[in-house]
Amino acid sequence: MNKLSQLKGHRILFIGIGFYDYDQSIIAELKKLNKEVSYFSTHTNIWNLLIFKRLHLNKISEKILKKNIDRQINRSSINNDIVFVIKGENFDDSHLIKLRSLNPNAIFILYLWDELHRLKNLNTLNYFDKIWSFDRVDCLKNKNLSFRPLFYREKQNKTTKNIDISFIGGLHSDRLEISREIKRQAKLNGKSYYIKLYTGIWLFIKMIITGQLRIKDLDIISILPISYNKVIDITRKSKVVLDIQHPSQYGLTMRSIEAIESGCILLTTNKDLVNYSDIPKESYIILDREHPVFPNIINESTFKLSDSYSLKNFLKEVIFINEN
Repeated sequence: MNKLSQLKGHRILFIGIGFYDYDQSIIAELKKLNKEVSYFSTHTNIWNLLIFKRLHLNKISEKILKKNIDRQINRSSINNDIVFVIKGENFDDSHLIKLRSLNPNAIFILYLWDELHRLKNLNTLNYFDKIWSFDRVDCLKNKNLSFRPLFYREKQNKTTKNIDISFIGGLHSDRLEISREIKRQAKLNGKSYYIKLYTGIWLFIKMIITGQLRIKDLDIISILPISYNKVIDITRKSKVVLDIQHPSQYGLTMRSIEAIESGCILLTTNKDLVNYSDIPKESYIILDREHPVFPNIINESTFKLSDSYSLKNFLKEVIFINEN
């Protein structure tokens, strides 16, 4: 890793995932660290691609996606010092070979913001000089991965907490069933709640037609994405934040980190949180996803995460930035 230890470049090609405006926050922070940043995302919402995906015409949608990424690579800056990729979703070997040829002296760094087994093409890992993962268990299983949790974007000021429990996230796995039960118990105990499961219009229609969604579910369903500013505002006002991670995922979600930083008690199905020695047990409760129970919270959390969880320190670690 001598190449990494001598890293001093300032030109960074950042390839993000287009989730909320996290990519823009990362770019802004890199610029504060005096880096010259160019950017594109592997996530795309091209209308014809979305249609073909919904029609399950996978080969056609894959061709459209590949061409779109090819086009973005050809338009991207060249001869960068660092190529920093988050997830690398939708990349194939040809994309990374091309990127390597356009940036022959660059250090290629990958951050896996997902569990390893959900990566479509594991062979793409071979094109990176350094690979980080947010999933502690994946790192234990694979010696080529280095563990680094996610981050909070900014320190949160103390505010009045007038929502007893909240959850905002995409609908997958058993989130609907758990959210229904937490909502039922909240109403039974006279507790306030703000629960929104994002479906998008197509999944919403499908679940209505198939009877998976009930009329009484509609107050916890959103067909439109909720902005980050709204999410963090609800989080800051919540006494408890519910976190229902994907059953196969062990890494701490962004929701978990930002909830704890916002002074909330985290109610999470992620049992691996007990292995984070820098997060005290008083700041979270492990939820049994088979038998979810609304917690009896007496005191609000006063715990704040260390600066090591900040976006600035996240970037300094994963991209080997030394400010001295």
